[in-house]
Amino acid sequence: VIAVASGKGGVGKSLMAANLGIYLAQLGKEVILVDAALGSPNLHTLVGANETGRTLHDFLRKDGAKLEDSLCETPFPSLRLIPGHQNGYAAANPRPTQKNLLLSQIRTLPADVVVIDLDPGTSFNVLDLFLVADLHMVMTLPEPPSIESAFRLIKSAFIRKAAGLPGMKALIEELRPGAYAGLPTPNQMRALAMQRN
Repeated sequence: VIAVASGKGGVGKSLMAANLGIYLAQLGKEVILVDAALGSPNLHTLVGANETGRTLHDFLRKDGAKLEDSLCETPFPSLRLIPGHQNGYAAANPRPTQKNLLLSQIRTLPADVVVIDLDPGTSFNVLDLFLVADLHMVMTLPEPPSIESAFRLIKSAFIRKAAGLPGMKALIEELRPGAYAGLPTPNQMRALAMQRN
């Protein structure tokens, strides 16, 4: 599972996800693209898929639905898509139970590789889908706002993962007031933890 994320929009994240999926399919892998850019899906356009059939939003709306049922074909052999077109406005904010169902079913998809295209930013939906992957890609551009946002995404993902460890929430909260943008770095967290031991 490969997650493609970015701190800001417009950096080429969806184009990278689409091209990565096409490339891996051309190498002979069975690939599924998941358009999990819940607020702004467009992978269907980038890979030339029809805007018919079920979407990720249909999966999120129906209890007991299977993510696999939302698969559609693309013009590329060995490349299928779980599209996000026709997502309603509520698709950008799934309930925790819906998100957990999505997270659990991503790994059951019948493919060699699953490529997830995420919304830009650091919402919990983005971070949780980012962290479910085996390989994490963060796209940025050589401009200060884009680099700063990419760094914020990486730190936020680390903090989201670390917060589940015993004693980490208190440590993170203690560091937050003096941390840049309220996000302590891994080194700051390690240094404070070492002082405590």
